[in-house]
Amino acid sequence: MKIVAPNNPPSEPLAAVSGLPGLGAVGAGAASLFVEKSAVKPLILRHIVLDHSLRALFVNDQGIAEPSSYTLFYTETEGSKIPTLVFVGAFQPPSSMGQHKLANLFLKLSKELGCTAVFTLGGYHTRSAGKKRKVFVLPNDFQTYRACLEAGVHVTGGQVTGAAGMIAGLAKYYSFKGGCLLAETEGETPDREASVSLYEKALHLLQLMFRA
Repeated sequence: MKIVAPNNPPSEPLAAVSGLPGLGAVGAGAASLFVEKSAVKPLILRHIVLDHSLRALFVNDQGIAEPSSYTLFYTETEGSKIPTLVFVGAFQPPSSMGQHKLANLFLKLSKELGCTAVFTLGGYHTRSAGKKRKVFVLPNDFQTYRACLEAGVHVTGGQVTGAAGMIAGLAKYYSFKGGCLLAETEGETPDREASVSLYEKALHLLQLMFRA
């Protein structure tokens, strides 16, 4: 494992969101929107390369092969400027052990940097997704549950696979509020409509949870 830590956040983050490739690349797209629409210039806090990163090599613009990596950004949400960490990557661990290792690393960094809530972002498979996608939540605490009802997020239950489920499941053991947010998708990649709907609901939810 290699962690490059070039920067420190200008203020203490309140929340962290993670979005890694999965069903329809919905979570990855939504997390990327947090970076693209940041009220301040996004700041790279960590570059992370794990052992399994060598299984997925990418070729950069200079034709050089590099291992896949994960990036932790400091951002501030548009509008209310809530200090938020955003965890993204082009690849998620192929094994449950790798996902567990990545989840613990992300949660540990989020705790050290001061976050009190963690949300994972992903897709919810359906055969009849409309233009405006429904967003579902598996909340980890009652405050998040109430905020989700106010935000119009549909509370659901069940099993969430992959890194999104692993991070959300372990987050409660780190005493984080939050949970897993999932937008409807039929599975096409990338599903831009689902990612936008998920981003908008996640943003609204953070504004409700951290309003003055």
